[in-house]
Amino acid sequence: MRTGRKAKRWLLGLAIGIVCLTSVPARGDIISLIAYVSSALLLDDGITALPYGSIVYIYGDANGDIDPMAMFNDCYLPGTATDDDILLGVVHIGQPYYNAGGGDIDGTFLSDMVITWDNTEVNIENLYIRFFNTLDFTGGEVAWGQSPLYEAEENFLVVEQDFEGGWEADSNNCFVVIPEPSTAHLMLLSLALLAGMGASVRKQSRSQRADEKASKEASAS
Repeated sequence: MRTGRKAKRWLLGLAIGIVCLTSVPARGDIISLIAYVSSALLLDDGITALPYGSIVYIYGDANGDIDPMAMFNDCYLPGTATDDDILLGVVHIGQPYYNAGGGDIDGTFLSDMVITWDNTEVNIENLYIRFFNTLDFTGGEVAWGQSPLYEAEENFLVVEQDFEGGWEADSNNCFVVIPEPSTAHLMLLSLALLAGMGASVRKQSRSQRADEKASKEASAS
C-alpha cells in the first residue's frame, strides 16, 4: 500500500513537472554578428579604397531577395529597409580596419560582436551590406554600392561573416534625411507657439491703440 502511494506521488510530480516545462514560454536566442570585409570596398574607379569613416549599413534578409531602400519623392532615405529586410546596424570604414597578418587594410571595417538580434523577433537567413562614399548624409547625390547576399550561418549563437570586399560604389543617387517624427512635431509646435505669441502681441497692440484713441477723443470733447 505504502509503495503504491509513493508511486502515485512520483507519477503526479512527474506530470506536474512536464506541465510546468511545457507551459514555459519559448525564449529566443540572441545572435551576435562578427562582420567584416577582408579586402577593400572601392570607389567607382575600381582601384581607390573607400575613404576612412565612410558609412556602411549591414542588413538582414529572410526571403533571398535584396529589397530597395525607401524613397521620399525622388530621393532615397539612407539606412531604411523595405519588405522583409531589416537594418541590423551601421559601421564605418576603418573604425577599426580589418587587420590581416599584422597590418590594417584600407577600405575595410570590422564589427566585432556589437551587432545582435533576437532570432524569435526577426527571421534572418541572409546578410548584405550597402556602403556609401560619405561621412554624413546632408542631402544631395552620394556614390554608393552594395554586396550580394551571403547566407547567415550561425555557430553557437554567433554569425561570422566576411563580405569579402572588392565591391564598387558605382551607383549615384539623391539621398535625403527626414527629421524624426518627434523632432518634426517639436518644430511645428514651436512655430505654432511663435505664431500664437505674435497674434497675441498684435491683438494687444491694437487694443492699446484703440484705448489711446478713445482717451484722446474723450479729452477733445
